[in-house]
Amino acid sequence: MSTLLSSSLTPVPGLPDHLFRLNWASLSSGDKRDDSPDYTIFVGDLAADVTDYVLLETFKASYPSVKGAKVVIDRATGRTKGYGFVRFSDESEQIRAMSEMNGVPCSSRPMRIGPAASKKGVSGQRVCVKARESRGSLIRRSHCKRRGFHPDPLVSGRFLMM
Repeated sequence: MSTLLSSSLTPVPGLPDHLFRLNWASLSSGDKRDDSPDYTIFVGDLAADVTDYVLLETFKASYPSVKGAKVVIDRATGRTKGYGFVRFSDESEQIRAMSEMNGVPCSSRPMRIGPAASKKGVSGQRVCVKARESRGSLIRRSHCKRRGFHPDPLVSGRFLMM
């Protein structure tokens, strides 16, 4: 199992431009679904070689309530976008991780940690989840306005669909 996880995002033999990505498609019949609340953080400025497994192990070493980690991959290129998310089952560990892990190296670069924006805004409105580009800079307001998104005054850098 650990070997499969650690080989995610390695080049496919014979196809150096394609990366192997392990995808958990569904729960097996014997697995129980975890309906406990998730407390998620945003992790930015990740190096290109950071995989889900590397990110998970980086946090799991200090925070036992880590439930999972996900590095976001560009579908067109198959390469990482340089950011990801880590889920916790304990809110106090999530809060601690946001302060303690900010600036800590993961692979070759220091991580930038922050709260993750929810996919749903207040009253069920969609939040523009493309609030950051791969380098971590905020998107121009005009980009989101052209697509029907408007700034949310309560959350800096996030946009609500009106």
